[in-house]
Amino acid sequence: MGVTSDALFNSISAFGDNTCGVAPGGSGVEIFCWGADSFGDGTTTTRPNPTNPVSTAANTPLTAPSSAVLTLGTGSMGNHMCAVMNNIIYCWGNNNSGELGNGTTTGTSFATTLAPGGTYGSSPHPVTATQVAVGNGFSCALVIDGTTYGNINCWGKGTEGQLGNALGTSTVKPVLARVFGFAYQGAPGAPLVVPTAVAVGSDAAIALDTSGILWSWGVGSSNALLTNDPFSRFLPTQAVW
Repeated sequence: MGVTSDALFNSISAFGDNTCGVAPGGSGVEIFCWGADSFGDGTTTTRPNPTNPVSTAANTPLTAPSSAVLTLGTGSMGNHMCAVMNNIIYCWGNNNSGELGNGTTTGTSFATTLAPGGTYGSSPHPVTATQVAVGNGFSCALVIDGTTYGNINCWGKGTEGQLGNALGTSTVKPVLARVFGFAYQGAPGAPLVVPTAVAVGSDAAIALDTSGILWSWGVGSSNALLTNDPFSRFLPTQAVW
């Protein structure tokens, strides 16, 4: 069942040929998408209007209380999407590079949750997520993983440093963007840098920390990383200007 023409959306995200929004539905609020494809409702047919809600399986829509805080992210190529609902990350669409984070490279037309974390101190599943952002074949999220400190997990295409974990390889599971969170070896102690927000472009990511400092990683062409050079960064690097 689609949303009515007078429905009031409380958040929206768009890129490429896709748009998604959060609107009243079911017993609270639901996510509705329209445009080219990758709707998360089990279909891939282009549609001009929001019709079916994003679902985890047939006739099983994602629903949150109307007071819930939800965030949406659509891929820079419009080929995959992610959302935070009830503090859990769901992704759907293309998955050639593992950008859905579900442990496979198989795409899905239904919303899927993240697989347990990969290497280098990534958060266990399920994480408490507060924000998600998606790019061209990769995704990043701001999460709290059982501590009072947030960190950033990324997954998907990482050949140009998009995951910020220093490896330059892709992954089908979330990995920690190094510098954020606890010490690299997972030892207890104060976090190195505490992020408060993350944003993602086509092939680069940038985060804001509690001190107001920007950290960026990924492809650096056109000074996208604010590092005053065109080079890629495989670890979060403090922006300068």
